[in-house]
Amino acid sequence: FARMLGYSIEELQQISFSQIFTDKATRALYERQKRRKAGNSVSHNYQTTFRRKDGSVIDVDVNYEIIDYQGNPATFAIIRDFTEQKKAAEALKHSHDLLQYIIEYSNSAIAVHDRDLRYIYVSRQYLKQYKVTEKEIIGKHHYDVFPDLPEKWRVVHQKALQGEVSKADNDPYVHADGSVDWTRWECRPWYESDGSIGGIIVYTEVITQQKKETDALKESEARFRLFAELAPVGIVISDKEENVKYVS
Repeated sequence: FARMLGYSIEELQQISFSQIFTDKATRALYERQKRRKAGNSVSHNYQTTFRRKDGSVIDVDVNYEIIDYQGNPATFAIIRDFTEQKKAAEALKHSHDLLQYIIEYSNSAIAVHDRDLRYIYVSRQYLKQYKVTEKEIIGKHHYDVFPDLPEKWRVVHQKALQGEVSKADNDPYVHADGSVDWTRWECRPWYESDGSIGGIIVYTEVITQQKKETDALKESEARFRLFAELAPVGIVISDKEENVKYVS
């Protein structure tokens, strides 16, 4: 305990607990004493903060019992410094929150699932694109959110869970209301720190408008070629560098 706080045993024996307790710890101690005197149940395990000799503050986990010591009540406590564990947990939470924020506000439709195909992260664009009306789908199974999902997608998901990446550049997606969107998508596994597959990531992009424009251009070109081939005169088309692009 002395080493945890940066004191020698002799130094620690000469100071009061008020020098060790932070303001936060002091307030918590008084509150616990107040509740105990009022006859309320008080846990024998709690977390608080102590001040070390150098002025730095550490997070501690306290387990204690009230015992009899030479005829007087005394506190027997086991105290553990968990400052580094708390920092690691906070860093992990920050990473999780940051990733959630990045995905949620991405312009792409992204969904991340665990091995059981439950949603871990999802972008707003994904919810909008697939017309998901549920306010909260994190933790829900993908097939519960999309009960009429075509069998081909279930096959794609199982392949991804086996380590295979699947993709398509021009794929129709039929919505529940019968409307059709054309999509470009990719489904791939994501991995845990030990190398095992942790779940899947699905990226999708609606390209319906691009497909309409491409199809319209192809149709226009086909009509032009038909008219040009049937024209009673020869037709030659060249670019501004005089490279021939078409001859009937």
